[in-house]
Amino acid sequence: MIKACFFDLGDTLIHYKGIPVNWDEHYTDALMNMENIIRHSLTNANISDAKKILDKYDTLMNPREIEVSCDDIFSEILTLWNVPLGHLDQAVDGFFQYFQRNCIMFNDTLETLFALKKKYKLGIFTDVPYGMKPVRVFDELAKTKILEMMDIVLTSYDVGYRKPSIECFKAMANSISIELDEFIYVGNEKKDIYGARNAGVESILIHRKTTEPPSWGQAITISTLSDLQTIL
Repeated sequence: MIKACFFDLGDTLIHYKGIPVNWDEHYTDALMNMENIIRHSLTNANISDAKKILDKYDTLMNPREIEVSCDDIFSEILTLWNVPLGHLDQAVDGFFQYFQRNCIMFNDTLETLFALKKKYKLGIFTDVPYGMKPVRVFDELAKTKILEMMDIVLTSYDVGYRKPSIECFKAMANSISIELDEFIYVGNEKKDIYGARNAGVESILIHRKTTEPPSWGQAITISTLSDLQTIL
């Protein structure tokens, strides 16, 4: 029996305005924003070296299931630059400030969550870019009413794993004391479906585009969150 519904975040419950899918084109500007905050002049070589490190941890270029914290990534950059690690928090803030995201709920999000909340526990599990700290996820959600609907919000930073790792789905189940076959996971990417399916969790693909939906082995495909009210 289904007792809970877990959701991916980006392009499932919310979307982001003005933020590119690939951040690499904006590395230089983000690193220069770091420079202004940590007050350390950067050379072209510094920028080039930092980009190589960021590319190494870019999950679009190099997918991984084990999460790496943003502190580890930016410590590596600062060490290469010979910048004291006492500036680490400022450096991390400077980088992510550049990518300050304006999150917008889809029109069907709150209505669907409100309806499901009457019958199920609700949760979010989202991967974060470059091991971004959960506080930024909560800052984004604080701009919406989504947090009010959720029993639990987990990120790859919290769990130490990224989708499609089965460990992500075990963490979801453990967080609200249910079994893997007692919840569904709704997401929009292949890793969402593969991970859920491999963990024995019922997977639901939300495909909001007008194109033919991909076949990744999902149990169900929906085009709007509102469809969940009929299915569940």
